[in-house]
Amino acid sequence: MKGIGYHVNIIDTYKSHHSLYKGIIVTARIIQSLLFRRKDVFILSTSFGNIYGLIKITHYLPSRYDIVNWVIGSSLNKRVKSNSVNVNFLSHIRMHVVEAECMKKELMDSLGITNIKVAYNFRTINPLPEILKNEDGKIHFLFFSRITPSKGVDIILSAVSILNKDGYEFKYDIDFYGEIEPEFEQEFSDSINNNKNLKYCKTIQLWERKNYDVLAKYHYMLFPTYWHGEGFPGAIIDSYIAGVPIIASNWGYISEFIEDGKTGKVIPSQNVEALVKVMKDAIEGRMNCLEMSRLCQRKAQEFDTKSVLSDTLLHEIGGSVDESVY
Repeated sequence: MKGIGYHVNIIDTYKSHHSLYKGIIVTARIIQSLLFRRKDVFILSTSFGNIYGLIKITHYLPSRYDIVNWVIGSSLNKRVKSNSVNVNFLSHIRMHVVEAECMKKELMDSLGITNIKVAYNFRTINPLPEILKNEDGKIHFLFFSRITPSKGVDIILSAVSILNKDGYEFKYDIDFYGEIEPEFEQEFSDSINNNKNLKYCKTIQLWERKNYDVLAKYHYMLFPTYWHGEGFPGAIIDSYIAGVPIIASNWGYISEFIEDGKTGKVIPSQNVEALVKVMKDAIEGRMNCLEMSRLCQRKAQEFDTKSVLSDTLLHEIGGSVDESVY
């Protein structure tokens, strides 16, 4: 890690269970690391379900490993709550790094441990795009995430049905970005085809900075998610960078990151009527979109990579500088 002094080796497990060849390579590298790099720091950073087996194995091995569990999403908390995790297997982990203060409190209450640090989800922020909203007389909403019911797409489509029946059809548009869950594709396509103010825009690649300019033209982002693994969704930070206020459900830890009435609106989970009401407020100009957009970009700075990954945090995670980090 340049500028700090760590030598970092990465074992990329992404989709290794879909490829026999990659699965063998990843397994071999993990075994090699456990055998020959026992004094190094091992950072496990993926969904907890993917690493629980490895955590159990290292618990029983005679060698003690310096393990940091960088928690992705909220699956660890939910497993602990449902008693599907034996907390004894977590006793040898030196540090858990979680995405939200609420997650930290839950784990401390559930596990009775204090070796938990909070590191928010993060992005490299600058340069911020200019806030230039569409000015065609309509309010433009967008959704960008996986297109599946649990991310709230079914809630949005139900709200659209009510709004259009109430005479709002030509006063707003919704554009959807993201990969469509195959089981939901037919229902989603039917809704797109049957509503002229809905559009599917495929995916948007935000590693291309110019695409934040595309997001910046929208007035509000809709995110009434109720997905079981929701932690601190990156879509929230992406919306803040683009200056797009978020209308989101009070689900998981989302309310910790949205200032209700300032950077967005928080509505009850799986409540179509509440979403309809806020969307009507937006369409009828009862929300100050431009002021909220400015506050969103100001809020985004809290989640800049340099702000979240401070030298202090990295040293706490990595230990002394002459160690390697996996």
